[in-house]
Amino acid sequence: MIPLNLYIHIPFCFAKCPYCAFFSCTNCEDTYEEYFKTLNKEILTKSKIYKDREIQTIYIGGGTPNLVPYKYIIECIENIKKSFQLSKSIEITIEQYPQYIRKESLEAYKAVGINRISIGLQATDDNQLQQLSRRYTYEEFLEKYNLVKKIGIKDIGIDLIFGYPNHTLNQWEKSLELVTVLDINHISCYSLEVEEETPYGKLNEKGKLNLPTEIVDREMYHYACDYLNKKGFKQYEISNFAKEGYECMHNLNFWHYQDYVGLGAGAYSRVENTKSHNPEDIQKYINGEWDIEKEDIKKEDERIERIMLGLRLNEGIKYDGKLFQKKYMIKVGENMILNINGKDMYNQVVEKII
Repeated sequence: MIPLNLYIHIPFCFAKCPYCAFFSCTNCEDTYEEYFKTLNKEILTKSKIYKDREIQTIYIGGGTPNLVPYKYIIECIENIKKSFQLSKSIEITIEQYPQYIRKESLEAYKAVGINRISIGLQATDDNQLQQLSRRYTYEEFLEKYNLVKKIGIKDIGIDLIFGYPNHTLNQWEKSLELVTVLDINHISCYSLEVEEETPYGKLNEKGKLNLPTEIVDREMYHYACDYLNKKGFKQYEISNFAKEGYECMHNLNFWHYQDYVGLGAGAYSRVENTKSHNPEDIQKYINGEWDIEKEDIKKEDERIERIMLGLRLNEGIKYDGKLFQKKYMIKVGENMILNINGKDMYNQVVEKII
């Protein structure tokens, strides 16, 4: 059977983080019932379209998926299990905001088949967490992490950000030291991207965002690559590190250009070389506006996207002398991969290819 991956967007948040540009909605509790009713309707509709496909992965992201009552998440997964054909080795991931991790919801997640937890930690210093508008302390995160362990969900990953205002290399080194002694399997390290319409973006325009220099930012990245590798976390993608066998299959399938269907407001799909998305508007989504701006992907655009995605991976792409850039790439066997300079200059490398 041809593989397919599902992404479910839960767009609800208690508050918006100052750096976040993802589609989300605050103070929207009154729309939960209608939103999930529509989401389950979309699940049923899409399952009929893709009845001959096998679901390899399900990723529940946001927003803040564990802000909403867990019964909504459980119902969605149960409906997917009834309506789609699932791989026997399916990976089902749910993102978790530390403050809202609860014993009851974790037990329900595990019972319904969710087998991977991704915790948005972001930082380990309480002052830095407060600066990033995260509403928990590192000690509280540890309590919730231990709760996940106690429930018996073994595949645990965390997200970290570096290069945010006032962040130093010494602080970053301490964060990596703290998290690598935990029994986790996956670490994502993202350099802060300042998006224009966010609070950080507006502060940056006024010159009031005290960001580390580009040199310090790259020192942080290089340190993470070296340190995590020494601690048993193999880098498999520009920003992602995992212990052997614990790579995020959902993201790997995306980078390998497998088809994926996005469910929920603001979710994107790419199936059989056609792309579309749902509106970033909860009411429009509830009213049944799905798969807008549907268009076929041109052969040349597909070729470029495959190259762009493949170069993010440490395995790289098949060697092509016309695309090879000696300054930024190395040849390994029949493949070409980005060296550390290429990873630093990924956007510029891609621009040259395009």
